[in-house]
Amino acid sequence: MERFFYDWFEIVEEQSDKNVAILAINDVELHIEVKDPNGFLVVNVNKIPAELKPFIDRDSVAPIVPFRYRNKVLLQNNKLSKYLALAKAFKEHYSGDFEYVEVLFKRKEEDNPSLVEHPLDLKNLDSLLGNAPLFSCWESFRTQDNKGAVAQLVIEAEKVMNDKSIKLTDDHTVVNAKMFGSFIMTLEIKIFLAVIHAWLKNFQKARDLMASTGVAPMRFGSMATIVRYYLEMLMVYEQAYFLADFFSNEMLLKTYLTHYEIYKQDFLDPDFVCTRIQQVSVVRQRMEDFRERDAYDS
Repeated sequence: MERFFYDWFEIVEEQSDKNVAILAINDVELHIEVKDPNGFLVVNVNKIPAELKPFIDRDSVAPIVPFRYRNKVLLQNNKLSKYLALAKAFKEHYSGDFEYVEVLFKRKEEDNPSLVEHPLDLKNLDSLLGNAPLFSCWESFRTQDNKGAVAQLVIEAEKVMNDKSIKLTDDHTVVNAKMFGSFIMTLEIKIFLAVIHAWLKNFQKARDLMASTGVAPMRFGSMATIVRYYLEMLMVYEQAYFLADFFSNEMLLKTYLTHYEIYKQDFLDPDFVCTRIQQVSVVRQRMEDFRERDAYDS
């Protein structure tokens, strides 16, 4: 069966605290593919916390080659939880034909501490504050709080999206790097807002925003992970029509195969047996957590 680029993230999410999973997704690009059947997570045995050292021989699969990686070992996927519980950061690791995720026990920036990643442009604060309504919407969704206030905030956030949209004057307009950046930002904002509208049960609006991004962006990087929340809310709120609409695209069906299997089992065929057992369990737990919080706040 095909494996898609975010599978390793679902493994992290199942094996550890959800905060660790979010940390991982912020630290590692999502084009990692889990190809090595022996595992996907690497640690440096010389840099692990003392409390983990007694376990390393039993938990590791094999050293990572070539020789310059002699201190790094591959861990068995069913032995990850105690390592991930102490994780502070992640990075990509390549060896031969395989791609791995290396877990770090110190934050990458600890060697060069800084209060901000980039100096603030004090002459252009409007650009820093312009996305405030969007961030407020997302924080409310993430905590499932202030749902009533979000209905007004989302209107302001849509104004931000419209302001940032690139406007092509004709078919011959040359798109420079800045314009392309604005275009990508517009697509990301649309996907964020689609999730917010689904949470507010504005399902047609959410569907239209999602569809307006096209197929490719929904499979790209950080956008792809946000689309999962859209699908999960449609399933929680039993929106079979909009789920069928989404999965009518074969490319999206393959990209979100875990969610499609849940949809098929819950909405089309109760006797269907899911093949992606590990990932399905993660998604179902996330949906159940959402249901509980949503019922409590209703």
